[in-house]
Amino acid sequence: MHCVIIGASRGLGAALAEACLKNRDFSVIGIGRTAPEDIPDLGGWAETGRFQYFQADITTPNGSAILHSVSSLLPDQPACVIMNAAVIESDLAEDGTFLIDAYDRVNDAGIAGLGRVIDAFGEHLTRFKGVFVGISSLSALAPPFLDKRIAYPASKAFMTMALRSLRLVWKDRVRIMTVFPGYIGSSRPVRGFTWLAPTYRTVARKIVRKIQGKRVPHTLLIPLPVGLIYRLFSILPDGLYFWAAGKIEAHARSDGERGRRQ
Repeated sequence: MHCVIIGASRGLGAALAEACLKNRDFSVIGIGRTAPEDIPDLGGWAETGRFQYFQADITTPNGSAILHSVSSLLPDQPACVIMNAAVIESDLAEDGTFLIDAYDRVNDAGIAGLGRVIDAFGEHLTRFKGVFVGISSLSALAPPFLDKRIAYPASKAFMTMALRSLRLVWKDRVRIMTVFPGYIGSSRPVRGFTWLAPTYRTVARKIVRKIQGKRVPHTLLIPLPVGLIYRLFSILPDGLYFWAAGKIEAHARSDGERGRRQ
C-alpha cells in the first residue's frame, strides 16, 4: 500500500514514516514544511527505496499544487492518506493576552490545510476505496487545562466533525479513522502516571497496525484509559469539568514544584 503522510518530517509524522517503512508492503510519500537537509532520518528512509519526500507548506497555493501532484503519482489502487500536519503553538500569552497571528497560523494548517488535503486526495480515495486517517487530539473532546490554547483544540474539533461528516458522505468507499492521542511523550507528566504519556513510536505502531487490519476503526483513543476519561469529560457540564480540571492542574503544579525542590 502507498501511504501519504502529511506532516512527516518530525514528531509523530516521522514515527509514522518509520513504522510504515518497517513493513515491506508499504511505500511512503512524506510531505512537510521542513527542508530535506534538516530531517535526520531522511537518508535512512530513502535507502529503503520505498520513500519519497516533498517539501511543501499546505497552507499556501503552491503547497496545494504539490499535494495534487503527489496525488497524481499514486498508482490506481487503494492508498492511505494520514493528515498529521499541525501548528502546535499557543495563541495565549502568559498573562492571557490573545495572539491573533498565532491563532491564524494554527487554523491555517489545521482547518484550511485539512480542506486542501481532502481536495487533493479525495477523488483517488473514493475511486479506489482507500483509507483516510486524521490525527486529532483528546483536547478536541474537552478543553485542555495544562496547556491553555484556543485555536489548536478548536481546529482538532473541526477535524473530528469534518471526518464524521465525510464518513457519512463517503460511506463504504473510504475507510476513515480519527486518532485521538493524549500527551505524547509529555515532558511533564503527573508523577505516578508517566505510563499515560506514550512515545511517538508507540502511538505510530498502534496507528499502523490499525491501518493494516481488515477493519479500520472509526476512532482510536491513545492511551485508551485517558481517552475514555476525556469521553466522559466531554459530556459533563462545563462547571463540573472546570472544577475537575482545576484540581488536576493544581496537583500537577504542586508535583512539579516538589520535583524542582528535590
